[in-house]
Order: sequence, then C-alpha cells, then structure tokens
Amino acid sequence: MTSVLDAAEQRELLPALGEAELLARVEESADPSGWGLSAATPAQPRPLVWHHGQLWLRRYWEAQQRVLQMVAERAATASDLAGPGSDSGDHWLGMGRTPGHDAAMEQWLERQLLVLTGGPGCGKTTLVGLLLLAELRQRRDRRIALAAPTGKAAARLQDALHDCAVRIGQASQALLSLRAVTLHRLLETGPRGHGRDRGRPLEADVVVVDEASMVDLPMLDGLLQALPSRARLLLIGDPAQLPAIGPGAPLEAVVRQGKGVVTLTHGFRNDGAIATVAALLRQRAGNDPGRAELTATALVDRLRELAPDDNLHWQEYVPPQLPAGLEHTVRAHVERLRQLACDAELAAECQLQALEDLVLLSPLRRGGWGVEILNRRFLGNAPSGRWPAGTPILCLRNAPALDLANGDVGLVLPGETALFRTAQGRRQVSLQRLPPCEQALALTIHKSQGSQYRQVVVLLPAAERQALDRRLLYTALTRARGRVVLITAPGCLSAG
Repeated sequence: MTSVLDAAEQRELLPALGEAELLARVEESADPSGWGLSAATPAQPRPLVWHHGQLWLRRYWEAQQRVLQMVAERAATASDLAGPGSDSGDHWLGMGRTPGHDAAMEQWLERQLLVLTGGPGCGKTTLVGLLLLAELRQRRDRRIALAAPTGKAAARLQDALHDCAVRIGQASQALLSLRAVTLHRLLETGPRGHGRDRGRPLEADVVVVDEASMVDLPMLDGLLQALPSRARLLLIGDPAQLPAIGPGAPLEAVVRQGKGVVTLTHGFRNDGAIATVAALLRQRAGNDPGRAELTATALVDRLRELAPDDNLHWQEYVPPQLPAGLEHTVRAHVERLRQLACDAELAAECQLQALEDLVLLSPLRRGGWGVEILNRRFLGNAPSGRWPAGTPILCLRNAPALDLANGDVGLVLPGETALFRTAQGRRQVSLQRLPPCEQALALTIHKSQGSQYRQVVVLLPAAERQALDRRLLYTALTRARGRVVLITAPGCLSAG
C-alpha cells in the first residue's frame, strides 16, 4: 500500500491499476488508520482519502463534501416566494395529485432547493412544468435557466415542458419561451474551466437541471458554486440509472443525504412488463450478496413468465448471432430511414422523428454485440464524413458555432448534409463542417441516457469479469416508450 501512496503523491498512479484492483489491494493491507489517509486535512495532505470504507482521490472527496454542504444549506434556506395559497398551483389538481406532488410543491415554494427523483412515468417533467408555472404566476419577471448534461437531453427537457404547458391548459408565453442548453454552455465551460463561478455567478433566479444522474461531481460542484446566493435550484433525475461517465455519482450521494429530496413513486403510464421489470431492477441490493442473488433470481423468473403479447420480449443467443426476425426488423428500419432522408417533399420533423422509432443498445463498444460491429453490420463501412443518406449519426463534441452539442443525433441527407434536432431547434449542417461524429443506429447504454425510443433492442453479452450491473439493464429498458426486445448471452443475468 505504501508504494501505491507514493506513486499517487508523485501523480504516477498507473491507469492500468483499475479501481477494483486498487480496492482489492487496500482490503488486503493493514489497518487503514495507519496510512495517514484520514478525511481531516493533515499538515501535509496526501492525495488519497479513506472515508467510510471508500478510497477517494482527495480533490474528489473534498468536492463531494462541498456539494453535500451546499445542497444542505440551500435545502434549508427559505425561498423568497410566498407560501402556498390560492395561487400556488391548485390549477393542476386535474392531472392526478399525489402526496409526492404536495411534498414537492411545498419544498419548492418554501426552500431554495428541490431534488425531484423517481422512475419513468411518474410525472417528473409534468410536475416541473407545474412548479415553474406556479413560480411565474407569482413572479413573472423570474429569470429561469433550463439545462441538461447533453444537447439531446436539453432538447427533450425543452420540448417536454412546452408540451406540458399546452397539455394542462395553463401555457404562458414566458414558459413557452424558455430555452434549454447544455450545462457546459450554461456554465460557459472551456479548456480553462467554467466561465461562471462564485466571482461571476449565473444571471438566473431559478436553475432547472434535468437528467441529474448524468452530471458528474466536478460539474455539479461548479454549478452550485456558480449559483447566485438567492437563486433556487431544481435537480431532476433517477438515481437508479447509470451514474455519470465522469468522476463521482453526486446525485446518489445527494439522495442518500436526503436534504430537499422528494421521490415520486406513483406511475401515470401503464408500461406493462417493462414497468414491472424496471421496478424490480430499482431495488438496491447494496453490499448484501444474498439480496443481490435474490433479486437476480426474481428477475430471471419474471422474464420467463413473459407472455407473447407483453411489451417486453426476452431471448437468449450466443454473440454475434441475432434472431432472424430481429435482423429483418432492423434492416427494414434502416431502409425506411434511407427512403425518408431522400424524400425531398417530407417535412424535416418527420425525418427526425423516424430516428426515434428504433435503436440498438449495448453496454460495449467492441465485441460481437458491441456498437461498432453492430453499426457496421447494418449501416456498412463508409468512412467518417462520407456516410450515405439515411445514416443516423451522433455528435461527439460540443460545437457552439454550429449550435451542436455532444449527444445530438442527426440524419444524413442527400447532398452531404445532416439534419439535427438541437435545444436551439433544427439544424442542417454540411458534413464537412461537422465536429467528430459516428454512426448511431447502435448506441452504448450510457450514450442513450436522456433519450426515448418507440422500440429498443437491448443486447447484453456475458460479462467477462463481473456480474451485470443492474443499472445498465434498468437504464436500457427505461429508454423505451413502447416495446423492448432483450437479447442476452446465456448466463448474462447472474447476480449483480
């Protein structure tokens, strides 16, 4: 262990030493209390912190402590809105009021922070629209900022709030004029860090962040530091989904702390077998192997009980094989995208909507069911930037000059252009001007977060070194609006 600490202090902690191996070495070592890794900052701080059985890089441990402290302070600080009354949102009784809605409205009107969590179909976005309407009814001059981790998620948030405003019949021009951006754009993030911070805070009275489970620790730390002292923050997310790709899982930590957290549990959509299996996967096993094994057994038993007319279908195959019927369905979808892309008379919105008809999801980039091979299998081997019309593509880097963000999905059109839906509206861009992009018929499950599709095909190969993370399957299943086809390698759904 001493050699690991010495290497870390010299900033030479080898990338080859993965988290699991590092923790295994820690567990095999002597009493951690003798390593000088206490959470308290010593006279000569060491780069690692051992805290409650977890090994942290000190900078991330300190960032998490700041985040939890700032969240707790805002959750306890009174807002400058009037208390609940006749103008507090009674107009939304018709949408199906629950105790969770009451608790969220009370927290939002009385405190500076609300963390709204829950699974799919529990009305999070609708409730957010109602909360903002209540806000604007009391203070019409409110400066409201909407943001999400990716451009795709930001566009969905904006569209969902606009639809909500129209659906409940209380649409105001102020709510309909709101525009969502990525967190990077909101914080003016660049190579040197965030342009917005304590010294130059955001120009907003209210900040709403959707898909908070995708926000990593440095980003949430930066956001909280950039909030004006009287601003209010609404975080929306599902902690049962995959955590951020970057460092930390701050939404999980915030939910565990419990300050300002309201969880919605009542579902408003009847998602059939998808909802049943997703609810099973939401059960957390923690560190109890017996509970994990029980959940895995219950999962397999439930999948075996599926009926032919259920909206979730399960089959076992050995990669890289695929069911013949599925192969035909995917190829028919690819041909339809090509036809729609080449139809000059078709509205752009219809072309973009077709991208959400079907997607292939995998946890891996490489391998028989990895997204790279799947995309080549169904879309061909055209080099980057030379894709034929009808190819779905994914933007991999922010390009503010083009109004494109990492995560935006587009469709290649004739004439070497691509059509994208972004938070700023539809954009048609020359392929030569695009930032790095890749084919996107198949996506990693991580990349699919913040999206919804009519039909989702989930391909889960056998894990080589560890059991399946149930959050992967939960995240994949909850991308579907209508139907899921789950294809797993034999033995894939072991205890995790």
